[in-house]
Amino acid sequence: MSDTSLAAMRQVASELISNSGDRWRVLASAAYLGVATGDPQLRRQAEALIDKSPEFMRRGIDAQYQQWTSDRLREALANFPNARLA
Repeated sequence: MSDTSLAAMRQVASELISNSGDRWRVLASAAYLGVATGDPQLRRQAEALIDKSPEFMRRGIDAQYQQWTSDRLREALANFPNARLA
């Protein structure tokens, strides 16, 4: 994968994490992508979201989807411990 493509993926992930609002699937997918790119800042953002009820509540995400989102982020962190797309 080219550096340009990787940078674009990181940019999309970052924007979607910031602007997903109450769209929990978008948030989970964007954070998963961010982790997969190997970007340390996006990884920290994903880690910071796990089980953070106040952040989910601020976004308007209910408890059922908070758990689902946290589970997906744990999965991403486990699947990509030191990710860097080639």
